[in-house]
Order: sequence, then structure tokens, then C-alpha cells
Amino acid sequence: MPGRSLDERIAEIPLYNELREINAKDGAFTAWEKKRIEVIETILNAEPDLRKILVYLDAQQRQEKEDLIAKQRREPSPAFGQLLADMEPRHDKERERRIREHSNAKSILAEMQKPSRDKDLQQERDDNDPKITR
Repeated sequence: MPGRSLDERIAEIPLYNELREINAKDGAFTAWEKKRIEVIETILNAEPDLRKILVYLDAQQRQEKEDLIAKQRREPSPAFGQLLADMEPRHDKERERRIREHSNAKSILAEMQKPSRDKDLQQERDDNDPKITR
């Protein structure tokens, strides 16, 4: 964890705690628990910039789910189950979109930096080539 800010490390604590709670369960995991473990591990194993984005996205999604549950308690509705069921795939798509966009941005940055790296490598070769006189 060196190199990461205290805020970033603190933001990850709920995910570590949730993962620990799921893993401490007796018996077989449910399909939801297996999926949640996979999501948490994806977040925690992401590179630092992406991990920060995914941690905060997960917190927002968790809050959205909690808000829906609270609303259901205040205003019972038969549509609640469907709203909750629809939320999970939407959250998955959003997480996948963020991961894809991060990957695309890294690729674009690498392409933009490639001419500069090539030029630096050529300059280094020229500097080390005894045949070239100045």
C-alpha cells in the first residue's frame, strides 16, 4: 500500500471488511456471494488509478442500493423487487464501462507517447554510435 494516500486506503476498508465477512461464512457461497467476491477482487487488484475510480464507484452503487431499500421501507411497492434486480446488471455494466474507458485511455496515452519514446531511443542510439561524428 505504499504510495497511496490515507484517503485511498481508508476508502478501501469497507471492501476488505466485506470480503473478509463473505469468506468467513460457513457453508457454500451463494451465486451472489461468488459474484461479489469476484467484483471486490477485481477492484482491489486493479492498478492504483483504476482502483481509486472503482472503489468510489462501488461506494456510490452501494449507496444507491441502500437508498432504494430505504425508499421501499417508507413506500412499499410491488415494483421494488424488479428495480433491485435491474440495478445489479446496470452496476456491472457501469463498472465494465469504467474499466474499458480506463484501458482505452491508457492505450491512447501510450500511442501519443510512442513518437517521443522512439525519438529518444533514436537519439540515444545516435549518441552511442561511434561512426556518427559531430
